[in-house]
Amino acid sequence: MEEEDFKNDALSKDSESTDDDDDRTPRKTNPKASGEDKGVLKLSQNQKKSVRFEDKANTGNSGLVKEDIYGRLRDEKGNIVKESGAFVPPGKRSQQQATQNEGLDALKSQISRIINRLHDRQMQLFSSQMQNLFQVYSRADVSETLANEMLKDSVRNEPLKRNRAMDSVLLLAVLHSKIGNEVSGVFLELLVLKFNEIFETLKDEDGANTENQMENAALLLCQLYDFKIIDSHLIFCIMEKLIDRFFIKDVHLLVVFWKEVGLSLRKGDSKAFKNIYLRIMEAISKVDKALAHKRMLALQLSEILLAVKNNNPQKLPREDEEGFESRQKLLKALLSDSVSPPFHVSLNDLLSAEQKGKWWLVGSAWTGADADLNQLQSSNVEKSIVSLKVDGVDLTKLAQKLHINTDVRKKILFAIVSADNYRKAFENVMKLNLPRRQDGEITYVIKILYKKGKGNPFYAHLAEIFRKHHKRFERLLGDLEGRIKKKMGD
Repeated sequence: MEEEDFKNDALSKDSESTDDDDDRTPRKTNPKASGEDKGVLKLSQNQKKSVRFEDKANTGNSGLVKEDIYGRLRDEKGNIVKESGAFVPPGKRSQQQATQNEGLDALKSQISRIINRLHDRQMQLFSSQMQNLFQVYSRADVSETLANEMLKDSVRNEPLKRNRAMDSVLLLAVLHSKIGNEVSGVFLELLVLKFNEIFETLKDEDGANTENQMENAALLLCQLYDFKIIDSHLIFCIMEKLIDRFFIKDVHLLVVFWKEVGLSLRKGDSKAFKNIYLRIMEAISKVDKALAHKRMLALQLSEILLAVKNNNPQKLPREDEEGFESRQKLLKALLSDSVSPPFHVSLNDLLSAEQKGKWWLVGSAWTGADADLNQLQSSNVEKSIVSLKVDGVDLTKLAQKLHINTDVRKKILFAIVSADNYRKAFENVMKLNLPRRQDGEITYVIKILYKKGKGNPFYAHLAEIFRKHHKRFERLLGDLEGRIKKKMGD
């Protein structure tokens, strides 16, 4: 018994001494015997406890972390908190990167194959193939790859044929309405940035007439306007920038713009056309007579502008005009009802998209820290007053009087009543971009206004435009047509 007690006392002292040694200095172990690799940090029990305690302390403040509108976690100071996910080994990480690169390479090869074979006769096939790619890959990857491949194929030193430019933009126009405007938005931004980059590199008259990249980009911009992906605002902004410098290259680009889309620009915005026309004529009068080539281009530009001003299309021959009309019909057949409105964006908006945001896609942009908030608030108040009162008539009271209570019907009512004529009223209603299931709301408001207006022909003409716009309005406005004919017969 005494020997057993002596052994137990000795074992307890040994365990106490080893615990003390663990607290002071780590014990040397043989890595081969333990089966552990060299360089692995071993922690004592107290160190492990301290690490666990720090983790608990950090997780205790999780209630102070909030999620912003983009789904990112932020702390009290607004800093982004990085979430600690599962550890991915470097080998597996490289494999994931390799598979992702292989997928992008396969996407690039498929899109380049479609672009190389692009033709208007098989546009339905190519557009369906592109829509399938959008279902397989992410939209951002497909949009960026498509934009880069199109720029590589079109904006080059060799002259771009008009048929090739029309086929490329026709595919974009189909995807613009079928998939979404972000597809053509990415291409438009890259195209304008490329155009501005080449524009800034030309510093004098000598090097301003060398390559065809800017002419190709200008031709693509004209086709984007012709196929209603952009409106005239961007074209006029680019023209103003060319007039400010007015090198030989700039005059040649102005000739391209006015020859391609001059008549439609004059028809679309006559006031902007008048201002640009006067500025160009003033710049032409200041051209040095010693520059013979520039003088000749300026005279050619003045003749084209005069033909546009007099609305004389015979002096503005365009290559393959019949091909453009056939592609317009093909686009209308492919889109049927799904038509997206064009981009109303300026040149400065596209050049400052990285700093201020893409409001034409997102719906909002950063105005800057120097914006006058009071001015913004006053302008918003004025807009609200204008939108609620037309010719002294309070539209909100008018809506209550007509028993139009829902927000959709109020928007339709305001769009119709605030128009100067029935064509403008039709355009205002179309700009609301109402879904097809709400066509009944449009016809309801028109019928109410026609009834309360005691047979005002304004609403009869408006109903006729809607009936010609699409067949589905014939069924919805059929009874109204009968009443109109009966009243006209009486």
